[in-house]
Amino acid sequence: MKITKSQLKQIILEFWDKDVERFLSDNAAEYHRDPNLDAASIKMLLMDDFMEHVGYSEDPADYEALIDRLAAGE
Repeated sequence: MKITKSQLKQIILEFWDKDVERFLSDNAAEYHRDPNLDAASIKMLLMDDFMEHVGYSEDPADYEALIDRLAAGE
């Protein structure tokens, strides 16, 4: 079975998106365990995590809704 370059790129992007979501979700869960952090603080921490580990290759606007939901505990 042969796959094209564009198919391979799509497969890689799907795995990448899932890894970013899992990374942010795991961090959000950890932050929510701290009773001193509110949603705004958690959002700031998640944005910092994103920019430090992922932001060099991804647009933060693409993940803003996810970060908002995770910060709110949804």
